[in-house]
Amino acid sequence: MPTMTINEAARLRGVSPDTIRRHIRMGLLTARKEHTPRGIRWLVEEPDASETPLRIDVSEAAVRGMQEALEVLREELEARRREAWQLQGLLKRTLHLLGGLDDGDTSTEKA
Repeated sequence: MPTMTINEAARLRGVSPDTIRRHIRMGLLTARKEHTPRGIRWLVEEPDASETPLRIDVSEAAVRGMQEALEVLREELEARRREAWQLQGLLKRTLHLLGGLDDGDTSTEKA
């Protein structure tokens, strides 16, 4: 079976060499060590054309779940933004009542 270096496999798949190493450790790719005069290098076996490429299969239910979670997080973020805006208004009014700010002045120190 043809082999290639980790860097070649990474370029071919459009991923980092660390991803290729991780896939080797996980058993998703087959590789072997080759002893050279300069040390050890790993050679990754090129998968057969009949084999499916590496990819993550995500079910429609999982995608819907992630989309729903994303929507909840967006709503939560918007609520926090509104809350921060309201708190900022309360702070400005309080500082104004205490005589700390003129209208439009956002500093907290008096001149």
